Amino acid sequence: MNSSMSMGEPRLNWDISPKNGLKTFFSQENYKDHSLAPSLKELFTLSNRRIGENLNASANSVENEPTVSSAPQTKEKVGMVLLPKPRVPYPRFSRFSQREQRTYVDLLVKYAKIPANSKAVGINRSEYLQYLDMKKHVNEEVTEFLKFLQNSAKKCAQDYNMLSDDARLFTEQILRACIEQIKKYPEFFSLHEVTSLMGFFPFRTEMGLKLEKTLLVLGNVKFVKTVFPSMPAKLYLSKDAMSSTEIPKEIAEALHSDISKDPNAEKLVSRYHPQIALTSQSLFTLLNNHGPNYKEQWEIPVCVQLVPVAGSKPVKVIYINSPLPPKQMTMRERNQIFHEVPLKCMMSKNTSVPVSAVFMDKPEESVPEMDTSSEVNECRKIETHENLDLNFDEDVTELETFGVTTTKPPKSPNPASTSSESIMTDTPVAAKAAPPAPPPMALATPDIATSSRSLAQMLMEQLKKEKQLVTGQASVGNHTTSNPEDSCVLKKPIKRVYKKFDPVGEILKMQDELLKPISRKVPESNLMNTDDSKQSLVSEQSSAPSDASGWPKSGWPSAFQKPKGRLPYELQDYVEDTSEYLPPKEGNFVYKLFSLQDLLLLVRCSIQKIETRPRSKKKKKIRRQFPVYVLPKLEYQGCYGVEALTESELCRLWTESLLHSNCSFYVGHIDAFTSKLFLLEEITSEELKEKLSALKISSLFNILQHILKKLSSLQEGCYLLSHAAEDSSLLIYKTSDGKVSRTAYNLHKSHCDLPSVPSSLSVPWVPLDPSLLLPYHIHHGRIPCTFPPKSQGPATQLKAGGPRMLAHSRRNPVPMETKSSCLPAQQVGNEGVAQNKRKLT
Repeated sequence: MNSSMSMGEPRLNWDISPKNGLKTFFSQENYKDHSLAPSLKELFTLSNRRIGENLNASANSVENEPTVSSAPQTKEKVGMVLLPKPRVPYPRFSRFSQREQRTYVDLLVKYAKIPANSKAVGINRSEYLQYLDMKKHVNEEVTEFLKFLQNSAKKCAQDYNMLSDDARLFTEQILRACIEQIKKYPEFFSLHEVTSLMGFFPFRTEMGLKLEKTLLVLGNVKFVKTVFPSMPAKLYLSKDAMSSTEIPKEIAEALHSDISKDPNAEKLVSRYHPQIALTSQSLFTLLNNHGPNYKEQWEIPVCVQLVPVAGSKPVKVIYINSPLPPKQMTMRERNQIFHEVPLKCMMSKNTSVPVSAVFMDKPEESVPEMDTSSEVNECRKIETHENLDLNFDEDVTELETFGVTTTKPPKSPNPASTSSESIMTDTPVAAKAAPPAPPPMALATPDIATSSRSLAQMLMEQLKKEKQLVTGQASVGNHTTSNPEDSCVLKKPIKRVYKKFDPVGEILKMQDELLKPISRKVPESNLMNTDDSKQSLVSEQSSAPSDASGWPKSGWPSAFQKPKGRLPYELQDYVEDTSEYLPPKEGNFVYKLFSLQDLLLLVRCSIQKIETRPRSKKKKKIRRQFPVYVLPKLEYQGCYGVEALTESELCRLWTESLLHSNCSFYVGHIDAFTSKLFLLEEITSEELKEKLSALKISSLFNILQHILKKLSSLQEGCYLLSHAAEDSSLLIYKTSDGKVSRTAYNLHKSHCDLPSVPSSLSVPWVPLDPSLLLPYHIHHGRIPCTFPPKSQGPATQLKAGGPRMLAHSRRNPVPMETKSSCLPAQQVGNEGVAQNKRKLT
């Protein structure tokens, strides 16, 4: 057999001389023809393929492409918005036809932002009613579609465990740097107290944080960048950032910068004496406890110190530092940490401004009252002056003789005549009848200083005019006599004005109220640190008529009413010298004073980004810098839509709105598989209020108040607040003073390694938002979170499409990235319905 083969076929000759220089033995063309490596087209297709997509289908689509010039095809696909290919095939078609879906999408674009019971002007009532009617039927299919998505997530559970090598390396570096920060706290703690998160106090429905004053601002802030050359935009870190160990250390130091060791906070605490001093991260952690599951696990170090006060007892201050890294962390949370850093870099411009120029908070609520009161002031013809200081050298009691009817002097002097004669003389009767006036320093207490200044000044000006008017009329016939003593005696009797039209009498009543005796000053210790909810920092050190009923009931401006707020006047107007404080190494620090019921809270926060926009709708020409907060959000089912905001994400936005009421928000939707930003969603303040209806805000505030009240009862020392996931109780640990028992909690040992991945049978699936339209929804007329409609012929599709309405939004026109290589007509026809099921790879 071997001989036959050798006879029929020529032998292979391996001794071939090299032909270098004369003929190319293995040219570039031969390499391309015979190489098994993928071509550039195949590499491009593979790079854009979603995880689990059939490799053979992608290869066949490349092989079957016609061999024509690709330039015309590229021009045609530039403006196309392709439908994304589903991760799992749809089980059925939609109950709505293509025409009905197109109609509903157009209505959704017009009326999605209008509340259900709104009486907006200029809307088509019939269209709006049609939209509400269709919405009821659409919601039924949305519920069924979300069940399908949840089952799809269970089939693709490995998607939620996906983490790139770069993300894994960078996240581990940050977490290890955070673990090093834990070593600065005591090692052993013993259980001090166990309490409930909700507490046992009466549940208050009306509660909130009230901004008392912005105390100090330090550092600079960069402008936000919201427009990019192309979308989707790839998020990546440079090689220097990935290889550098300094960046993770800087991030960890910024996350765990203790307010208890902040010299700026110490100075502010010694001046304003708040009961609580905490960071914005700890405030968010204490607010982010949602019942009945309470699934967030956290640990927060607490330090209770006694601050000395000159002339009184020391004041107790509770410092709440930033939370420690969690003991368990999902892959989704690790992926979130990684993408926050490149998104922050990509959305920051190089230009920055001092944070003091930012318009952080909305004007106070008392501004409209001042506007209304000015109308009353104008009607009464009362002149106001810029200098409203109270002059104690002028005696206004002699002016009380005006408006009183004079009597004839009796012939024989007696005690009665003396008293009646004193009415017409310059002797101040009110000063004799009233108790002796207090010294000027006692009168100018912070509670009524401003009110008494402005009121007394206006009283003096008005009474002087009345005096000139009355004395001028009374002394017309006696100008040949203001002997000044005889001039008053020889006055003609003046008829009393009718009571209803007696402004002088009303002024005299108001003056009597001002001359009431002043109560003794409250000690400074009670002023600075009080635990009684009914005791105010201002009103309790003021005069006797502390309630509103003791003040004159008239139409005076709001500046004459009791002062609002919990700070004395000298602290309300005090301006800190920034040269006496230490600015941060990078970024900015903002120190604000809030009140929660009877508690004063000093919060150290920061501003992430800023943008320039009109100050208000009425004042569009005036442009100011406003704070901006960008929330990164990973999307694991981007082929079906955009995930809704979770409770924790809503609480994060809500906390930022509490700290800076003028803040605007952006949500950066990132594809978790490609690390590309494909949508930048802007959330206005009105939209945020509507979304916050999903949170039980009153319950969150009650939990915060209960925890702070519990901390206020602790003695001086170092503590640790610990909350386990899915537990309604709160553990309070205290440092062990040299005594370590077997039940002691070793903080360093529990955080000696990286956080573990929780073992859970459920998938961290998040439902999609059916109200958020992506570009391909608008382009193809597809209702979000619904099944695809049945395919119609090309001619029918053109008729059913109708006029398309563009969405009026400030979002970037972002085409949703597709991994499908099929043509759009083929996608509409099949749409990945169950009859064309494919096996996932």
